[in-house]
Amino acid sequence: MLLASAILLAPLPQAEPEQSAEIAWQQMIASFEQAEALEARIVMKVFLKTENSEPEQMVQESTISFSTAKPAAGQVQMRTRIASLENDKWVWHESWNGLIGDGKLIHLFDGLERNAFTAGKDWASVESYLPNFEPLKAWAGTAPVTPENMSWADDLERGNWRGISFDRLSYRHVYWLDKNSKLRLQEMIPIGIAAPNMPRVLTDFAWLKLKVTAESASYAAKLPANYKLVDAPFTPSSRPEELLEVGATAPDIGFRDLDGKTVRLADFRGRTVLLNFWFLNNSECQQQMPELAKLQTELETTDKKVVILCINRGDQAAAIRKYWKKNNFSMQVLLQSGDSAALAFRVSNYPANFLIDPEGKITYSNSGWNDAGIRSRL
Repeated sequence: MLLASAILLAPLPQAEPEQSAEIAWQQMIASFEQAEALEARIVMKVFLKTENSEPEQMVQESTISFSTAKPAAGQVQMRTRIASLENDKWVWHESWNGLIGDGKLIHLFDGLERNAFTAGKDWASVESYLPNFEPLKAWAGTAPVTPENMSWADDLERGNWRGISFDRLSYRHVYWLDKNSKLRLQEMIPIGIAAPNMPRVLTDFAWLKLKVTAESASYAAKLPANYKLVDAPFTPSSRPEELLEVGATAPDIGFRDLDGKTVRLADFRGRTVLLNFWFLNNSECQQQMPELAKLQTELETTDKKVVILCINRGDQAAAIRKYWKKNNFSMQVLLQSGDSAALAFRVSNYPANFLIDPEGKITYSNSGWNDAGIRSRL
């Protein structure tokens, strides 16, 4: 009887509390930060619904291979094919570029043109050329953005995988982890009223290995002897740019300003918008900025309702502020979520510029800077 009482009175074992999505995110980021070497094969596919595709058309596929070690050794090979609709048929165009680190410097190369330039001294300094994922930023040594309001997403079709889910601007981001908490997939799912016109992105971490200890010298690579080392940065070659066409309605993309405030493209309806896509580590982008600043000054002295929005790709807010202050620029800078805006406007080469009329229609688009072309349409 005493034994029975003891059994009845014994406390039931308590189930361990479920790990929060926030903690799982922190652990994932930490695993990348702590790794000295990164070996991976990543396949990114971009899907877009068009008038001629039902339900979706794959418009871009990139295979990215990493064999890299900190601080400046190894290779990143990026092979991309992008589809464009030509005479009612989808035609694929290919590009091949990447990064090579010899242990002291990292070079950006164009495999089709067989040229390269010195892009930085370590992986952190060339982070803007890497795929725009927070874990890769963490590995490279730059501060990743910590998402807000993370939660778990379950997918029965993927068995016991769980997804760290959060909304950022125009997308729901889901990082899928397997039962061993290893990153396997990343999804960017369009949300909001602009979703029908936005691309969906699926990134498969087909193979991923993080090494906490590694001999950097064993990863060091050299440029092939038949590659020409040029003095200035360039935009790697790809297909002829198929920017979102003139006459199309500009997607209502969400952005963040440098203070973290959400800004939507629709907020500027009633004004003409010059939308400029750029990033810091690109000579053509930097060459156009004084011209943009000059145009901004001229517009401020007229009654034209024109706003210039500089949409940055992947740079840190602190670095942008420093560059803006140094050059006394006054244009408004906005940050995109990943490459969401670039994908929506079909930008693959930088810089790129769009003019959007007060009703939200695209009236002009161009890769590079065309001062006369832009001014003639204002």
